[in-house]
Amino acid sequence: TYQWNVLTTFLSICIIPIFEYIILPFTIIGVLLNVFSKISNTILFLISIFFEKLADSSPMITFGKPYLTVVILLLSLMICLEVSRRKNVIIYLQVLVYIFSYSQIHRNKDELVYFDIGQGDATLIREKNNNQVILVDTGGKVSFKHEKWRSRVSQTSGERVIVNYLLSKGINSIDKLYLTHQDADHVGNFPSISQKIKIKKILVPLGMEKLSSFNKRLNESNICNDKVVEPITDTSDFSKERIDILHPFVEGKGKNEDSIVLKYTMGRLIFLITGDLDQENEIKVIEKYPDLRCDILKVGHHGSKTSTADQFVKILKPQYAIISVGLNNRYGHPNIETLRTLNANGIPYLMTSDKGMIKVVNVSKDKFFMSTKYGKILIRK
Repeated sequence: TYQWNVLTTFLSICIIPIFEYIILPFTIIGVLLNVFSKISNTILFLISIFFEKLADSSPMITFGKPYLTVVILLLSLMICLEVSRRKNVIIYLQVLVYIFSYSQIHRNKDELVYFDIGQGDATLIREKNNNQVILVDTGGKVSFKHEKWRSRVSQTSGERVIVNYLLSKGINSIDKLYLTHQDADHVGNFPSISQKIKIKKILVPLGMEKLSSFNKRLNESNICNDKVVEPITDTSDFSKERIDILHPFVEGKGKNEDSIVLKYTMGRLIFLITGDLDQENEIKVIEKYPDLRCDILKVGHHGSKTSTADQFVKILKPQYAIISVGLNNRYGHPNIETLRTLNANGIPYLMTSDKGMIKVVNVSKDKFFMSTKYGKILIRK
């Protein structure tokens, strides 16, 4: 879970006598004597509620995922604690290991993560020491109407992939969530993510905040204050040093052609994320920003032929292209035309369906590593 409730130790100690003198006897009485079964069930239910309320009311410490070596060391110290006479020394050592592990988890270099979210889109920008955590889109599943009995309660890909990763890195809040446009495969997971991770601000293309589909998701989320939502255009976020918003230019309806285009600068490396922006509006972006360049391009619309215009790629001159796409998806993404455009311009591309999660880490000012499940690529700027 990567989280620790501050009452865990207290509740663990309390549960032993409660189980021995209350839970176990009442369970046996309820099984053997039908007359008392309702009373037994009520008492067991109240005990369960009591512990749940205590757990919910106490704060959670998001510790993160310790390294394997740390886990082995802590287990070794626990064994030594059982046999050693110098227990105080071992306890002090355990505390020091925990403190060191916590500090290491919460220290990080700048990184940008392209999640393997299936047929969808989700990108994490994590600045040094978690000073700022930004999520661009959340992935999600296109849902179809069907009978209520066929609905299954299960974790979303946002919980399994994004929330799990954030908590493993000691992150329990997102400073900014950019939702590039209204499509479910880009925004569908944000209500479920908000149940586990605090979202401080949501930024959407101007006009999308009026859509009933967006407001329905907002109501399903754990966000009570609608002031958290900020509609933006290409001039809204230019005061920020590392993030520029290049599109949309005008109010729209949250469609593909209204997608947010986000430019992010990490050290000397420039990233461009384009949502599902179509070719016509890609051309408009480079016409407005003729000097626009990028090192890593997040290919629009999962490699569909509706995006990634040849002229757009020629102007940007990226070193690498990233395609977020689901394995054997029903849409035939990425399209062969898009791959031909990238190949014709000599741009190597990486697909999440093949490489899994793709992470770019800023090692030094002009040195970066792009890592996948198959290894690392050194990028120099």
